[in-house]
Amino acid sequence: MEPFIDVCNEYNKGIFVLVKTSNKSSGEFQDRELTETGKPLYETVGAKVNEWALESMDGDYSNVGAVVGAVVGAVVGAVVGAVVGAVVGAVVGAVV
Repeated sequence: MEPFIDVCNEYNKGIFVLVKTSNKSSGEFQDRELTETGKPLYETVGAKVNEWALESMDGDYSNVGAVVGAVVGAVVGAVVGAVVGAVVGAVVGAVV
């Protein structure tokens, strides 16, 4: 991701990273627990997106954003918990 993020930062452009989708088969990959952490893949991706977003702040906004589908229930809390700081407004706006 870093080469893409570097270009976005250099040219003041944006990139969005898929964190969690709401389609029925999304869990085949996105819900898989990682052996290193025991957390679902989407939580790990969300945390990394947040890290990239904080490093890519351009004024009030970041050049890195998260894409989150219309997920419900406990998944919403987990996604918002994973993607905090610079991108939390985008996540909350996407799921509300």
